Amino acid sequence: MAYTLQQIFEVLGKVENGGSMVADLQTEISKVRSEAANNRISRNKVLDALGLRDGDNVDDSIKNLATTLSVLQQLGGDPQKMGTQMETSFPHMRG
Repeated sequence: MAYTLQQIFEVLGKVENGGSMVADLQTEISKVRSEAANNRISRNKVLDALGLRDGDNVDDSIKNLATTLSVLQQLGGDPQKMGTQMETSFPHMRG
């Protein structure tokens, strides 16, 4: 049987110093939840910047992007330099 946090807090509250333990446990749970929320916010900012957040399969999109960047680095080293090289080689493609 899986117990709910409410049930656990209720039982824990009945033991000696249980109230203190419940308060400490709630504080730790709150810290973990806050950290998880901050991580989600940071992840979403990165996904938004890359235009990947609203895609059907974000994990596959990230994997594809990482693969593309890896290939670019293997071929030309620095993707920024490659962009400059492409602009020089293909001036008619400038935006």
